[in-house]
Amino acid sequence: MLFDALGLQATSGPAPTGNPTNDKCCGAAHSQNLFNRVGASGIVMCCDGQKVACALVYSNPRLTKSGALAQKLWTDCTFKHEGVHVQDLPSCPPCSPGPTPVVDLAKFPTVRQRVASQCRGLKVEINCLQKAKAGCAGDSVCINAIDAKKGAAKQDQQRFGCNVSIP
Repeated sequence: MLFDALGLQATSGPAPTGNPTNDKCCGAAHSQNLFNRVGASGIVMCCDGQKVACALVYSNPRLTKSGALAQKLWTDCTFKHEGVHVQDLPSCPPCSPGPTPVVDLAKFPTVRQRVASQCRGLKVEINCLQKAKAGCAGDSVCINAIDAKKGAAKQDQQRFGCNVSIP
């Protein structure tokens, strides 16, 4: 599910991973519209035989300083959520060389394993979002945006049938 806590989404693109090779992989996933296909703000990709966690970031020139801070904080939590899937997904098949060697890894061996991984990812994300509110330094707009993102993650927990109670 794509999420726009501040109601300001204009365009989206991949968040920088801190690794140029991974950034290229996530950029290719975005240009191939793979995020929209799975309806997610994060995705795990296989590039050159390595699993890479990717997250979307929304760009909007009207985004306030508070909104930009909230966006950075929840993007960090999206990376942590996707990191759970990196651990849970099977190893990458060898990828053919090329300028954008991207293979979608949205499939788990069984539906039960996918749901279990999603529930673990949501738990990590919700805990991260709760801790991220401290990074808002008391800014109510930032805190409200983080709380809205956390609420959406809790709704996803219900949708997936996760039996987890997180404040």
